[in-house]
Amino acid sequence: MPDNTFATANGWTKDIFAGFENVVPEHSILGQDIAFDTQNKTGEDYSYTVRVRRSQGLTYNGGASYGTVFALNEARNGETREAKERGSEMVLRERVASGLLASAVNAGKQAYGNFATEIIQDMRNTMSFAREEDILYGGTNIGEISGIAGSGTSRVLTFTPGSWAPGLWAQKENAALDAYNPALTTQRNGNAAIIVGAIDNDARTVAVTGNAADLTALTVGDVVLPFGAVGNWFNGLDALVPSTGVLHGIDGAVYSLWRGNTRDNAGGAASLAILTSAAARTVVRSGATNLKAYVSTYTWTDLNNDSAAIRRYTSSTKEGLDLGTTKITYYGPNGTIDIVPHPMVKAGEAFMLSPRHLKRIGAADITNRQPGLAGAEENYLHVLENNMGYEMRMYSNQALFNCRPAAHVKITGIVNAAS
Repeated sequence: MPDNTFATANGWTKDIFAGFENVVPEHSILGQDIAFDTQNKTGEDYSYTVRVRRSQGLTYNGGASYGTVFALNEARNGETREAKERGSEMVLRERVASGLLASAVNAGKQAYGNFATEIIQDMRNTMSFAREEDILYGGTNIGEISGIAGSGTSRVLTFTPGSWAPGLWAQKENAALDAYNPALTTQRNGNAAIIVGAIDNDARTVAVTGNAADLTALTVGDVVLPFGAVGNWFNGLDALVPSTGVLHGIDGAVYSLWRGNTRDNAGGAASLAILTSAAARTVVRSGATNLKAYVSTYTWTDLNNDSAAIRRYTSSTKEGLDLGTTKITYYGPNGTIDIVPHPMVKAGEAFMLSPRHLKRIGAADITNRQPGLAGAEENYLHVLENNMGYEMRMYSNQALFNCRPAAHVKITGIVNAAS
C-alpha cells in the first residue's frame, strides 16, 4: 500500500464530502420537519425558560363603586421555570480493508469517490434512519411481541398489529436488538444481542437468532428496541408527547400548561373527525396553530378514503380539505392540519404535532467528522490497531426538546381497515 494512500484518501474524502453532514435524506421526515438548533449547541445541558402560569392578580371595579378609590386584590404572579435536557451520543462504525482502499486510491480520485460515496452515503442513511427511529420511539420501544415460534438459537417473532411499523422493520435486517418486559425493567437477553433475520411485512413476523437461554426467556407481551438503547437513547415523541408528569425537569402534574395530550380512538379506523377532535384538545391549552399529523401508511389509506368520501359531498373543498399527492390538508379548529404518511409510525397510533414547538438540541447533528479532538476533525479514516484496515465513523449528539407540550397530541387505539 503506497505511503501516501492514507493522506490522499483523507484529503479526497474532505474534498468530496465537504459539508456532507448538512445533507438530509428525503426519507428523514421528522428529521427535516423538526429543526436542529444550530445557534445554541450544548456542552452538557440545554436550558430553556418557559412560562408555566399567567399572572392572575386581577381586580374588577364597576357599578356603584365606579370612580371611587377602590382596593386592589393581591398580586398573583405568573411563573416561569427552567427546562433542561441533555443530548444523547450515537456513533456508527464501518470498516474498510486496506487492500480495497489501496485499489480505489490507486485507480484515481473519481474511482475513489465512487468507492467512498457508496460507503459514506449508506452510513449517512443508517444514521438518519436511527435518528428518525429515536425521534419517534426513543425511551419506549419499537414493537410488542404477540407470538413466538421456534427453539434453540432461532425464533420467529410475531408483533401486534398496533405496534407494527413496516418502514421501521424493512431496514432492520442484521440489526441488533434487546428484549425487555413492557416497563423496560427486566432484560430478557442478558447474554447476547438478538440479531434480526428475515422480515415478513404482511405476516408481521421477524426471524431472529441469539443465545438459546435468552430466546427461551422471551414471553408474549415483551417489547423490543435497539441493542443497548435503554437509558442511552434520547426520549422521542412516544415518550414526550403524552407526558403528564416531569418533562425536562418541570412537573406537568403541578403546571397544567406543561402537560401533553392524548386521544383514544377506541379501536376504530382513523377518520378526519378523530383528527379534528384531537386538534381541539391542543387549542384549549396552547392556542391555535397549524399542525401536522404523522400517520402510518395504513392509516393514511383510510384517511384518504375518508377524505375522498367527504369531498364527494361538498361543493367547497377550500373550507373542508385539500387532497394532494403526498399529504391531505384539512381545516380544523386550530387552523390547518397536514396529514403526512410516515412508514416508520406504528399502525395503531399517530402523532399530531406543531413542529415549530419542537427542537432537536445538542452538540452536533449527524456528521462524518470527528468532534472534540483538536487537529483531528478532518480525519475521516482511522487506522485499526490490530487489523489491516481502516474505520470510518459517523457521530451525533442530540436530543428532542418539547418546547410546548400542550401543542401536541398522541392518538392511540387505531385499528386500520387498510392493513
